[in-house]
Amino acid sequence: MLSENQRKIFAEFHKSVEVERAFDEKTSHLIKVAAAMAFGCYP
Repeated sequence: MLSENQRKIFAEFHKSVEVERAFDEKTSHLIKVAAAMAFGCYP
């Protein structure tokens, strides 16, 4: 599981990506899948 600090950092990253639309939808989805896999949550 994520520590409280890791949750805050991830939440801030997620908000910035969603609000600013730094990436297109496909790239954003792939980043989310990769992050989940990095933490051991395989789809």
